[in-house]
Amino acid sequence: VGLLGEAFVYEKFRLALPGFDEMSWRSRNRSAYGLEGEGNDALGYDFLYRDIENRLGGRADRPLCCIEVKASSRDGSESFPMTANEWDKARECHQTDESVYIIVRVANVRDDPQIADVIIDPFGLYGDGQVAVVSRDIWVYVGGTQSGGDEAAGVGPAA
Repeated sequence: VGLLGEAFVYEKFRLALPGFDEMSWRSRNRSAYGLEGEGNDALGYDFLYRDIENRLGGRADRPLCCIEVKASSRDGSESFPMTANEWDKARECHQTDESVYIIVRVANVRDDPQIADVIIDPFGLYGDGQVAVVSRDIWVYVGGTQSGGDEAAGVGPAA
């Protein structure tokens, strides 16, 4: 489902957004789609794009857009998972003036794909109470806390 969603967004955006090309695709799915280069799934996003005409990022300052695709074979109204790495990148983008994190939700990806939603700055929306985040996994470390993990008092998204 992930590759199908990313391929759909790639084809739509390369036709609609000036400067959006194969170099924008940063995830490992780029090679599965047949593009050169391995890609990197540790970045916390699938595409990186400078919004040179301010068409995508919801801002007028040509932001660097870190785009994460979330695809579903359903209608796109359901909740979706985000990795801790993706959420950390969304927080990082929210805290800088240079970039914006964008989630593009693709619905009905197997049959009739369509962009169901574009969520700009999910971390900011979370802070404003416009999106909810539920943490279902808790990591237990024996022998004390581990750096980089959630502290016992702060499980869930950091503010």
